[in-house]
Amino acid sequence: MNLRGLQGQKVAVFGAGRSGVSAAKALVKGGAKPIVCDDASETDPRIVNVAHKLSSIGAEIRGGFGGNFAALGVSAVVTSPGVPKKHPALMRAVNDGLEVLSEVELAYRISKAPIVAITGTNGKSTTTVMTWLALRGADKNALLCGNIYGSGYEEFPLTDAAAVASSDAILVAEISSFQLEWIQQFKPVSAGITRIAPDHLNRYDGFDDYARTKMRIFENQDANDTAVVKKNDAIVVPPIGPRVLTFGPEGDARVTSEALVYKDVKLNWDEIRFVVEHNKLNAAMALLLAEGALGGDADLNKLAEGLKRFHGLSHRMELVGERNDILVINNSMCTNPEAVESSSRGLLRTQHILMGGVNKELGFDQLGAYLNEAGHSIYLYGQDSLVLDEQLCQVPLDRRHCCVTLTDAFARAADKAKPGEAIVLSPGCASFDQFKDFTERGEVFRKIAKEWLG
Repeated sequence: MNLRGLQGQKVAVFGAGRSGVSAAKALVKGGAKPIVCDDASETDPRIVNVAHKLSSIGAEIRGGFGGNFAALGVSAVVTSPGVPKKHPALMRAVNDGLEVLSEVELAYRISKAPIVAITGTNGKSTTTVMTWLALRGADKNALLCGNIYGSGYEEFPLTDAAAVASSDAILVAEISSFQLEWIQQFKPVSAGITRIAPDHLNRYDGFDDYARTKMRIFENQDANDTAVVKKNDAIVVPPIGPRVLTFGPEGDARVTSEALVYKDVKLNWDEIRFVVEHNKLNAAMALLLAEGALGGDADLNKLAEGLKRFHGLSHRMELVGERNDILVINNSMCTNPEAVESSSRGLLRTQHILMGGVNKELGFDQLGAYLNEAGHSIYLYGQDSLVLDEQLCQVPLDRRHCCVTLTDAFARAADKAKPGEAIVLSPGCASFDQFKDFTERGEVFRKIAKEWLG
């Protein structure tokens, strides 16, 4: 493991969550001395629980952290994705001349294995899994890791995977914009952006700032690397430097109504289990990313065989069941209006969509116009249900229902749904008003749905 100058040094880890603990473990293994810092008090149950884990590996923890990293005598700060880039403690660290690294940067510096990186507003989890499956189909030692969580497949925090991977492995990592904020040397051998739409605008100085952060995934790539983008994308600018491959109806990997066509490979869509149409684009992107990771050694037919093993992801347009020809679908991972529309367009039947939670300062007007035209019904619940009701006023009142809880929303939808239609949890919002995270929200929905399905 190569920590590039951090061996024997004290290193602060800011954030005591999943990625912070993972980073601390990697630092210990690499010979550094991590001090995990968190805003939460040392008596906070979460910090108490983490303290036990960290003490067992020889790492310190500082709850109720005051924000002065220099006073700890550290030479660098590894910040967790959940910590905003403009957090006063990070700004002070920069002013004090300390090196600030993201979890992704740390993983890159310690990994012996090359990294395939996927980002985007929507579709990145699905594309990451597909890329991983394609590489596994080619008998490669690929590890599914990064920002992906609750997918239903075997997955690891990125630094955990980077710390144990051998040089013949390949890390296939979902990367969020948060993780790209503090990169310096991060250089994936193959990287791609699914698509970019407004999201997390409560964290960025507008959409352009958010999009620029996403596109940093290509920042350090050169001619030895591969960048994958959608052909004629209106927002994603193809980078200069790496080899660029495109996907789409007119891309290098062509998506037709019947099949995925790339070079001498033709993969018919009826050979892969899809619920929504846009997964065709994700599959094409995944094939190119996998080829980019292998270069001239790629056996495209084996990569395509790996794609056939895809069976969907938990909480991402997951088919929970069917009753009287009414489908029930769990799309709890959907946390922005663009994802609601994209998912809905891919499901070719009338829908009863459960939406709500905490709006991330996003606009729903465009979604309202689509829902009105498509004839779908919506069931609004949670903290910002009244805000959504106002923004989605284009949907007629007889198809727009205000509820209190997810349970109420499901009951109303189930009462209205008819054979040939679908009940879909597609919140378009964060989950933190009534649930711990999107996985808990999805599990609750799944339990409610299964009781109704019998």
